[in-house]
Amino acid sequence: MNMVRNNKIVLMIISIATLFVAVVAISFAYFTTTNGGTSTTELLIQTSPMDSLIFSSDEQITLDVYENNFGYGDGDMIGIAYSNVELTASNSNKANTSIPYCYSVKLNILENNFEYTTMDHTPELVLSLYGSDVPFDDDDDSNSVLLIDEMDITTETTDKIELFKAAISAPSGETAHKYFKTIIKLNNLDTVQDENAGKEFVGSIVIDKTVCGER
Repeated sequence: MNMVRNNKIVLMIISIATLFVAVVAISFAYFTTTNGGTSTTELLIQTSPMDSLIFSSDEQITLDVYENNFGYGDGDMIGIAYSNVELTASNSNKANTSIPYCYSVKLNILENNFEYTTMDHTPELVLSLYGSDVPFDDDDDSNSVLLIDEMDITTETTDKIELFKAAISAPSGETAHKYFKTIIKLNNLDTVQDENAGKEFVGSIVIDKTVCGER
């Protein structure tokens, strides 16, 4: 009789322990799911009536210079980076168009040890920026607009330089784009530029969301 009773107690303890483990497992699964962050946030963005604003840009622009890069008639060195702003307006928006979103295109300089090699400080490293409403075509850039024309960055070392600021909006349920092409050029001055042999420029284009009206 006592043996039967003891067996029942043991079985009851095992059942309680099993239930406790199950509850803990369920609680842990719920904890990790609700705190997963990325997947939950993405799901909410996809299902809620919100606009989608995406910034993208190419890898770094790197210019490594050697003595044989300089010489009469040898031409210039060029580095190019493409970037893009994409806005998809919610189709549940009661207005016909989205609110305007402001953004800033910046040059992030990671390394630049170039210097002037002429007495009059003729620009040697320059930046040009083009903008377009359609993707750039290497064979035809007729749809683009020149926003910055050969800005002198020969000795510039600032982390982030604001190049261009604008706003983008899109009709409800549609997507709008703004494309940018940044060119970093090392001018061959057809003079003695040996001081810049072995020098390096490393930079990237960064696009940040800004407050409209902010200067």
